[in-house]
Amino acid sequence: MALFEELKSVAKVLQEAGKIDLYEKLLSIQQELLDMQEKLRLKDETIRELKEKVKLKGEVLFEKNSCWRKLSDDTMDGPYCSGCWDDKRKLIHLNKTIGTGLWRCPACGATTTVRN
Repeated sequence: MALFEELKSVAKVLQEAGKIDLYEKLLSIQQELLDMQEKLRLKDETIRELKEKVKLKGEVLFEKNSCWRKLSDDTMDGPYCSGCWDDKRKLIHLNKTIGTGLWRCPACGATTTVRN
């Protein structure tokens, strides 16, 4: 970042000129800027995650006794556990239990029938 390079250059001049108090102040300001930059990065990451959650919420539907995700090509992906979705906003695929007609969630253990 050009700003940090300029600050480094000014800091070097201050150090060479023996202006240690100003040099230390500039280093402190540099650290504050780095801290702010990190806070902004974390906020950007949070915003991205929240946007993804909002998008996902609009794609999840409750149909056929379970949750399904509507994909961009209008196909449906699933079934997912409705309990895990309602409680933790996690999409956990249900596993079909052989011979019983039931579907089981590997995360919470809930079972359901998936209606056609």
